[in-house]
Amino acid sequence: MLERLTGKRVILRKLKLSDADDMHEYCNDPEFARYALRATYPHKKSSSAAFIADSLKNWKKKTAFAWAIEHQGRIIGSLSLKPEEFNKASTGWGLNRKYWGLGLTTEAVRLVVDAGFKNLKL
Repeated sequence: MLERLTGKRVILRKLKLSDADDMHEYCNDPEFARYALRATYPHKKSSSAAFIADSLKNWKKKTAFAWAIEHQGRIIGSLSLKPEEFNKASTGWGLNRKYWGLGLTTEAVRLVVDAGFKNLKL
């Protein structure tokens, strides 16, 4: 139900530990870190692996959901949704700078918002 969301140009799927290399690539960009809430530069690959491991634990507990943003067969970012009190939720994302300004994040967020309303009763 939530593990895979498909749009016209992006696929959102549950993160996997094997995504750490792709995540490290876009997180290890000083311009990315400048705008990211919890990113640091230089970024360690182990930090990406730890983020993914935490995300998988949260997914299992259903306290938060994080997806890989896939575009043309490549992981270009991630997006998360954290349910909160009163049937509300917060969201956050990170995207490889090479794909900024193309509307891919907008499409991904719409998929997550729609899934949140339909599947999580937000």
